[in-house]
Amino acid sequence: MNAVALPPALQDFERRVAAVDWDAYERPQWSDAAQVRAALADALHAHDRTSSERAYHAVLYAVGNNHAGTYHAIALAVLPFLGELMRHGQGWARSTALEAFFDLALSFEPDRDQQALAPELARQARALRPVLEAIAAQGGADAVTAHEALLALEPGAD
Repeated sequence: MNAVALPPALQDFERRVAAVDWDAYERPQWSDAAQVRAALADALHAHDRTSSERAYHAVLYAVGNNHAGTYHAIALAVLPFLGELMRHGQGWARSTALEAFFDLALSFEPDRDQQALAPELARQARALRPVLEAIAAQGGADAVTAHEALLALEPGAD
């Protein structure tokens, strides 16, 4: 892993992730608290395309089924951390979080018998609108994804 200095807002990111009681949230049977912590740490430390793709898939499989496009309740606790990486992260870390956010919040659906999660996940996604607007305004590689996310958050985009 390439050692890159973290922005001040993210220096305690892993400590805050470790402080969450991940076992309090329903998650896929193949996921555990250690996997969730590792996936978010991988996203934080993504430094190239390969590590970004690995972290992206790790996050989505930690909270749901990336292949099926579904999520569990644990996604509600992970989404704010993705928002932090989108807001304060740089380069690959931000891209990783943005891509995972896009799929999780805008194309995935709650797993069977968890449809009640959808309104809260949508609320959290809409709360990240200012972050997406800032990313879109900066231009660069993430601007297109941020712009697409903003369009998907528009009322009636469902």
